Amino acid sequence: MPVAYTLPLNEGVAGTGLRYEGKSAEGARFAGVEGYPYRQTGDSVRWEGYLRPNVAVRQDLRLLQYDEHSARVGGVAHLWVTP
Repeated sequence: MPVAYTLPLNEGVAGTGLRYEGKSAEGARFAGVEGYPYRQTGDSVRWEGYLRPNVAVRQDLRLLQYDEHSARVGGVAHLWVTP
């Protein structure tokens, strides 16, 4: 399903570990991502995990805009529900 989020500084996507930690010379800094935490506008941001014990999600997002106060990301969320 398509998704878009505006992440205020030091806040994240509800139910996930993805959080915007602010703007720096290297770009927008995110917590909860694997590897290098900095992204520039247009870069991909992926988060994988569980929303509940039987609901897995992978969010394939792009950084659309960021500043000192917030970051905006958009993309696609893939959900898997198991019994």
